[in-house]
Amino acid sequence: MNKAMKTAQSAQSSPFAPRPEHLPDQVAAVFHADDGAPVALGSAWDHGWRIGDVALSRAVGPHVAWSARVRDRLTVPGLAVARPVRSTDGRFVAGGWRASTFAEGSLVQRVDETVVAALRLETALAGVEEQPDTSGDDIFSVADRCAWSPDVGAVDMGLKDARLREVIQSLRAAREDITSPAGIGHADMLGTTVYAEGSGPVLTDLVGVVRPHGYTAAQVMVDALLIEATDEGIFERFSHIPDLEQLAVRAVLYRAYVCAQVEGVEPNIISNVERVARLVLSRLSATM
Repeated sequence: MNKAMKTAQSAQSSPFAPRPEHLPDQVAAVFHADDGAPVALGSAWDHGWRIGDVALSRAVGPHVAWSARVRDRLTVPGLAVARPVRSTDGRFVAGGWRASTFAEGSLVQRVDETVVAALRLETALAGVEEQPDTSGDDIFSVADRCAWSPDVGAVDMGLKDARLREVIQSLRAAREDITSPAGIGHADMLGTTVYAEGSGPVLTDLVGVVRPHGYTAAQVMVDALLIEATDEGIFERFSHIPDLEQLAVRAVLYRAYVCAQVEGVEPNIISNVERVARLVLSRLSATM
């Protein structure tokens, strides 16, 4: 699951931090956001709170500090980037919370634009020296490693859902080597890109991964197909991306491995993973 999938399914599972019942006054004050009443935000802002032009949310996951440091200086043509807000003592994370400059907009089905932005983002991230920490034991880091590892790991050995097991085995069997060089990408761009009416995309966060060029775009396509926000013709529209089908195989695997680590995943989410896996495998067979 990703932020877009969680929003579409209206379901939260245990690995995802629920929205706190209220925003502590001291948190708002430490991030210079103590002027006004807090307003609840959606998944693109990690279900945090907005006060004025500041969005505050719990600092959950190993990527948050890295994301803030990178977004603090990142410039991407055609893509606005939400800048982090420092605490009163200059930190990006304080008391388990973080803050960013809020931008109006919502998660909408402008998927092709987001794919274009994803390609531009990867080009810009090529100039970032600090690599993201992908060694964490959170479900997303584990899923990323599983999707790319040649070896069967603990997640595979512990698979209880027969449908997920079959999907994962089929996708793993279809993987071939990708020769494109690795670089920094974003594992959840669809779920962190918002649009205001008449405006271009705004990136609210970064979930860093180190994968071949084009993977961020492929993940956007797969995530959009999972929530039926685009059509399968998107692969044709971006067929110039090298190794697109193989990147898409890994992108579906990534979401399948996330689901495999969550207790009580809704059957319709698994059905969507199966549907997109069939589509990607069918396209892969047609191009061989």
